[in-house]
Amino acid sequence: MKLKKIITGLAIGTLLGGVLKFFFNSSSGKKNREKFLKISKKISLELVEKSGKIAALTKKEYFLIVDNVIKKHAKTDLLEAEAWIEIAEELKKRWQDISREIKDKNKN
Repeated sequence: MKLKKIITGLAIGTLLGGVLKFFFNSSSGKKNREKFLKISKKISLELVEKSGKIAALTKKEYFLIVDNVIKKHAKTDLLEAEAWIEIAEELKKRWQDISREIKDKNKN
């Protein structure tokens, strides 16, 4: 359960950090924030669900999960392609945190 919370928190934090300018520089910022909150929740839930199905999650598997989830959501017109690429890169940078949590979870 703790691992799920960490993955969710990292995913949402990464997504929010990557698109702040999108919310504040746009004339439709409020509408964009609402859309983004919905999609960020979906992305984090998908990351948790797909990561949780693998007993011994590896870096390669995690990266593949991130790529697939981002690819699926990048089809929306919510963000530009470059933003989705940046979000995927940020989520991948979080691998060390996630792997640490997996190790801690397996010790208990």
